[in-house]
Amino acid sequence: MHNWHIPLSLKGKALFLIKHTYEHEKVSVTLSIYGEGGDTVVTRLLLKAVSPLLTYYINRRVTRNLADFEKIIDDIIHRPAKIRPRISGQFLMEFERLVKTSG
Repeated sequence: MHNWHIPLSLKGKALFLIKHTYEHEKVSVTLSIYGEGGDTVVTRLLLKAVSPLLTYYINRRVTRNLADFEKIIDDIIHRPAKIRPRISGQFLMEFERLVKTSG
């Protein structure tokens, strides 16, 4: 982990589980993060101390990324002409195939 909010690098292991469900034309995503303490007692204590802060920042980052993803998908579906001038080559070919398939 390296974040400018935390002045030192802490090492530990984490397991990220992503679960999604589709209901009523909406996708719901649950992200669970399970951390394992660091190599030393001091590292484990520091990780435990900053855990609420990490949870807050990870939640905020994931929430913002999903909101951006929603905007991108909305533009692809409803405003493909807005996207076409911004891409070229293989990306444009794949985009056209995606729009043709979904439309």
